[in-house]
Amino acid sequence: AEAVVRACTASTDAQHDVPRLLYSLDMPLEEKVRIIACEVYRAARVEWTAEARRKLEILEQLGYEKLPVCMAKTQY
Repeated sequence: AEAVVRACTASTDAQHDVPRLLYSLDMPLEEKVRIIACEVYRAARVEWTAEARRKLEILEQLGYEKLPVCMAKTQY
C-alpha cells in the first residue's frame, strides 16, 4: 500500500515508473486481448473458439467492455 501511495504522489519525473495500459479502455474486449497476446506474448494472432466468443459476448452484455483486461499465459 505504501508503494502505491508513493507512486501516486511521485513527481512527474518518476511517472515513467507508473504502469500504463497497452490499449485504450474504449477498445472492444476482443481487440484488447489481441493487443496483449501480440505485444506481451508475441503471438502471431488470436483464434477464438465458439465458446470463447459466447463468453466474450456475455462479458460485453454485462457491461465489462470498458474494463482493463488481465491475462496470464499458462502451459495449457
